[in-house]
Amino acid sequence: MALEDNPNFQAVVAHADAMLEFGRPGLSKSGCPLFAGVVDGVSRTSSLSLIPPPPGVRMGDFNWAGNNLLHDIPFLEVLLQLAKLGRRESYSQAVEDIWTWYAAHAAHPESGLFPWGEHAQWSFADNGALPCGFSEGLRLFREGFIIHEHMRFVPDWFWEGLWKNNPEAVLRFARGLNNHIVDERSFEHNRHAPLTRSRWRDPAHPIGDKGHDHARHSGFFIFDTAFAYAKSSDRALLDWARRKLAWHLDQRRPDGIVRGCVRSPNWENEGQHDSLALSCYDAALVLGRETSEGREFMAHALELFAARARQKMAEVDEPEYPEGSWFLGYWRKAPTPGRGNLDALMARRSGHEAYTRRLLSRARRAAAGAPPPSASPVLTRAYAERLDLALSAYDLSKEREHLDYALRVADWARRDLFRNGLFMGVANMLYGPPGNAEYYAHAGAQQEAAGRIGHPGYYFSGTGTPDLLRGLLRLALLQEGREDSLGLDLHYR
Repeated sequence: MALEDNPNFQAVVAHADAMLEFGRPGLSKSGCPLFAGVVDGVSRTSSLSLIPPPPGVRMGDFNWAGNNLLHDIPFLEVLLQLAKLGRRESYSQAVEDIWTWYAAHAAHPESGLFPWGEHAQWSFADNGALPCGFSEGLRLFREGFIIHEHMRFVPDWFWEGLWKNNPEAVLRFARGLNNHIVDERSFEHNRHAPLTRSRWRDPAHPIGDKGHDHARHSGFFIFDTAFAYAKSSDRALLDWARRKLAWHLDQRRPDGIVRGCVRSPNWENEGQHDSLALSCYDAALVLGRETSEGREFMAHALELFAARARQKMAEVDEPEYPEGSWFLGYWRKAPTPGRGNLDALMARRSGHEAYTRRLLSRARRAAAGAPPPSASPVLTRAYAERLDLALSAYDLSKEREHLDYALRVADWARRDLFRNGLFMGVANMLYGPPGNAEYYAHAGAQQEAAGRIGHPGYYFSGTGTPDLLRGLLRLALLQEGREDSLGLDLHYR
């Protein structure tokens, strides 16, 4: 069939159109083009959210007052791809507007850091940064402290868009990452940093606070500063990236594997080795593989790949994934398949075949599991994770069984989540009186119950809905014999 007739493509386009129509509450008031983190598809409005977050989202992670742009990056990628496929120019213009506005307005005036991640948001009503948390978060806010946290990898196409509109904002952000450093001699970092200069610690006089020097976050910092150096030739940024990487490389385990967090029970365990290795690889690409700096970072990436290849990776020995393995809350109550993009990226870039074997085994086990439960709230990320796992397995193997499972997950997602032209943030959940309390109902009773006590839910960016949209667009392209121009997801790893 034609791409325009594909049900997954149609649902993605409908969601995009709805978000452009009524998902940007600040556009008419202050010119802010950011998408709301919570949207009511029934009243077709988005503003300050007075409803509680759904089960599975911590109060401190809920961007109730506005936007968390790190959640939206997959959706921005979808909009750009729709524009390339010949859809409305307004899709790409919406992304351009965000790049222009965000760089000029959202960067904190003191640090240059952005209000995104797990703990900060841009508030439409306040026209400024707010913490996501309520009681403790607002107490810290009154003290002038908001947390910056680099929740996910930000790919080069996003930084390119910001750089084109406001190079200085990209440079200020890269330099502001120094707020994460807790000890200027060792260059240990904390994944939490203050947006303001009124630090909660002094790097010149380290106090030995709890170790949060995750290697994954280091990789994000290294890539950001490498990108800024490649654009600006500011060698201070390159030196910063080198020192940040050296903190992990100099303290590896005897087998060459990156350690866990310092001054924590995880110190002797394996840290986030693979994510750091991939970020070094990506940094080498933006620096240029033929440059001395690019060769330097590529050598570090290959060294980390080699350490992993020497390690005998355990054969996959996981239980089957029954109905209870679907993601029902923030903490995993039972084993879940997870995403597949990190294994797929490691397989492609390192050539280590164990990643391919592990990925394909996990994908087959997930496909043999039960469908999502029909009487419990299930976050959108459960569908997004399984879709990504299946598409990552298909990307590596081209085995039809993985594409078939992706089609089943997509059918479940449209059945359970697509309401009033929007994908909801949680399935099998109703809201109604008193006081916007939450109601759970069997999926078959949703239509009747919604007419009596409320409506079938809300769009939440923080529950993985943008990731689901990206996966559905990839699937639609593959279904119709088009090139998978989105490819493996760099953002979520």
